[in-house]
Amino acid sequence: MNACNVGGQKYTKLMAESIDGNVDKVKALLEVPGIDLNIQVERYTALMLAVNWGKTEVVKLLLADERCDALWTYVMRIDSLCLEDYYSILNVVVMFHIYLCIRKP
Repeated sequence: MNACNVGGQKYTKLMAESIDGNVDKVKALLEVPGIDLNIQVERYTALMLAVNWGKTEVVKLLLADERCDALWTYVMRIDSLCLEDYYSILNVVVMFHIYLCIRKP
């Protein structure tokens, strides 16, 4: 998993670079054979973290990768939300909208 610490939380390298919004490093990590884009740490994936931190270019990059299970991420995120957390709900809606726009048939 190649763990990194971000704010006291251990994340994968992909997660840490997604939080930082480092597009070049995320691109490089996506080229690593066998990398798992859908690993969860504390119920978050790299995609969720990029959305939560407002890293739009990283979100687009992750969603464009066919290995990214954005729909599963969306469902898991909705499942973990408190209905009173409007900011998180907005993030999920935005993420799903981007997913639909990028993955048009």
